[in-house]
Amino acid sequence: MRTVVVTDPPRADIGDADTLGEYGTATVHEALGRVGYLGPELRPAWAGARIGGTAVPVFIAMAASFGLTGDESHDELAGDRALLERVDAFRRKAGQLMGLGDVTGSSVPKTALLAAPRDGGQVGTRSFIPVQPHAAIGVLAAVSVVTGMLLPGAVGHELTAEWPRDRSQVDVEHPTGHLLVDVVVDGDATPPRVVRSGVVRTARKLFDGIAFPRG
Repeated sequence: MRTVVVTDPPRADIGDADTLGEYGTATVHEALGRVGYLGPELRPAWAGARIGGTAVPVFIAMAASFGLTGDESHDELAGDRALLERVDAFRRKAGQLMGLGDVTGSSVPKTALLAAPRDGGQVGTRSFIPVQPHAAIGVLAAVSVVTGMLLPGAVGHELTAEWPRDRSQVDVEHPTGHLLVDVVVDGDATPPRVVRSGVVRTARKLFDGIAFPRG
């Protein structure tokens, strides 16, 4: 079969693309029916592989507990060596309490510091992987943070008091923007059950008409 490369395909009018992009049409990529503990007795079908769940262990604390406002930039956090050492100490202790053992050389649990929103979102976050500050926030970390906050009595639950009860999507602020996640938790179940979790993705950049093929 002959290979054909089209170098000048017809494109939508850029004005129309910009207009459509303003509407922010999005889809929710969600995980349904995957709940519960993935025990160590489950093993991959081939040697050397690992099994991962739909979320990640996250240690959540209020930014104020670390002497922060929650509005610090990535560079400010990255340059505060004393802060990073405190984050690591708490993260390692949290790992023990989670039953993860010694997490000194592990990338989990992640750490997320919470604060009241400042840019029209619903919660402000500053996250660390595992100790270095993230320029934004990981998708699964954001889902885990919101899930934890929705549990009555959990750290940050008080920040959810003003969240609309008829809407499951939550706007998570991070140092470089926003991430929209969709989480439903049944807090009345014992133990609490995650009914649905997902992340909202948009195709807005596709309207630019630029593709980035792998080399």
